[in-house]
Amino acid sequence: MHREPLRDEVYWQLWITECTEDIKERQEKLKVTPFPEKWKKNSITQNLYYDCKRLITLKYSGGIPVDEITSDYPDLIDAWVAYNQNISTGDNKKHLLLTNDYYRVLTLISWGIIFNAAVELFQKIANHIHSNGEDALIETLLATKLKERTTTDKLIYPKSFELLYKATQTKGAEQAVLVKEYLSNWYKNMKDFINYDAHKAKGEGGFEGYWSFEAAAVVVLYNIDDSSFRDMDFYPKDMVGFARNPN
Repeated sequence: MHREPLRDEVYWQLWITECTEDIKERQEKLKVTPFPEKWKKNSITQNLYYDCKRLITLKYSGGIPVDEITSDYPDLIDAWVAYNQNISTGDNKKHLLLTNDYYRVLTLISWGIIFNAAVELFQKIANHIHSNGEDALIETLLATKLKERTTTDKLIYPKSFELLYKATQTKGAEQAVLVKEYLSNWYKNMKDFINYDAHKAKGEGGFEGYWSFEAAAVVVLYNIDDSSFRDMDFYPKDMVGFARNPN
C-alpha cells in the first residue's frame, strides 16, 4: 500500500514503471551512442541522475518495501558520478550553492546513512560536491562516515536547516524536541527547494512525494527516540524502521 496519500495506487505504479523504463533507456544510450556533441551526453547523464534519484522517492511513496529500494542506491551514485564527470558549466559544480542541488546532495547522503551504504559510496559523493567545509549539516553527516572532513558551524541555508543541525549538536531528549520542531516547519521551509507544491501541478508525473529523508538520517545516526513525532507528516518512518532493523 502506498505511503504518500496525495496520489493513489495507480499513480505510483504508473510512474515507478515509467521512471524505471526511462533509466534503462538512458543507460543503454550511454553504452552505445557516439557523442560528437558534448551537450548531448551532458543532458543524458543529468537526466539519468535525476531519474535514479526520483525512482527511490517514487518507490518509497508508492509503498515498495525499503529493503527492495536499497538496491537502487549504487546505481544512483554511479549516475551522480557520471553526471559530474560530464557537466561542462561552472555553475553546475557549485552544488551546495544552488538550492535544488544542495537538497539533492543532502538526500544522497541521507539515503546512504539510512541504507548503511559502503564507505566508498560516501566517498564518491564527497569527491564531487566541490566543497569541503562550506556547510555544517553536510559536513556533520559526511564526517560520520569519512575522515578528514573540514569542520564548520556555518550553514548555507540556516532558515531551513538550523533546527536539524542543532539536533546533531546536542544530546538526549532535546534532540527529539528539535527534530519534531524541524518536521513541524519542514514544508514551509522548503519553499525555495525542489518539489515545493509539486502536488498542485496539473501535469502528471511531476509529484514524487514529500519526505524529509534528512530528518530520518539524523534520527538513525544519533539513535533519537522518535515516539513523539513518528506519525508526523513528511517523516519517513519506514526508512528509520529499516535502518534500525535491516534484517
